[in-house]
Amino acid sequence: MNIFESKAKFDHGLNTVRSTFDQLEVWCREVKTGNGILWEVLLEKIRELLEQNKYSLAIVGLNHLLIIPKNEDLMEKVQVSISNILDWMFSMNISDLDEMDRLLIETTRWMKMAARTNLRDSVHEYLHANHVKLNQFIADTNSPDLILAYLHTLLSFDFYNPMRVMMEYLLGVEWPFLDSKIQEEQFADFLWIAFYLSMDDVLIEISKESGRFIEQVQSPEILLYKKYYDVKNNREHHSQRSENIVALMDQSRLFEESEKPCS
Repeated sequence: MNIFESKAKFDHGLNTVRSTFDQLEVWCREVKTGNGILWEVLLEKIRELLEQNKYSLAIVGLNHLLIIPKNEDLMEKVQVSISNILDWMFSMNISDLDEMDRLLIETTRWMKMAARTNLRDSVHEYLHANHVKLNQFIADTNSPDLILAYLHTLLSFDFYNPMRVMMEYLLGVEWPFLDSKIQEEQFADFLWIAFYLSMDDVLIEISKESGRFIEQVQSPEILLYKKYYDVKNNREHHSQRSENIVALMDQSRLFEESEKPCS
């Protein structure tokens, strides 16, 4: 294949992607009218994209689904579709492992966003039925960002027991693989999740390499944890504690605005 044939093939592929994006945008503008049939068309288009292994484009469609209106008849159909779509996303098998990791993270974060929309019940039902399988699958990836995204998703849906089971498995089995590869911000995230589950002492004890982040602390999230630890052990005065905690939470990128105290 010469350079002109290569360019022609590239241009054709690019135009195909643009055309698909354009179709998605047109449909998504139309479904905002509240026409239930058009929402069904969008769901069908997402399924078609998945059949063609166009996962990134399928996620574009999923993002538009987040504005779906509350409609009892429509939501019954959506429940089945969401379950099938998520099954498809979590069973993808592509050769580029980094790309697959990225797509799984985006899918998991989409589920978390859905917790604040009319899709909450549909995604909640999927997690309820599949959390055992998902716990194992995601833990086995040893991908810190994917595992953390999944834990936050469980938290968004108030799945405390599956979250605890997942964390117990990570600390009991997978942590030696994660310990040497996580960065400070990731460790801080794991630390706060463990703190939430009263498992932070276990995490710190078994963190042979990442435990250095506690001693060589840089992030406001870990500084904040140490403040809480000092308060728990009566090492800091109450007024000083309150001022420091508020200041550190304002600096933190880990906490959402709704989780931060009013200053």
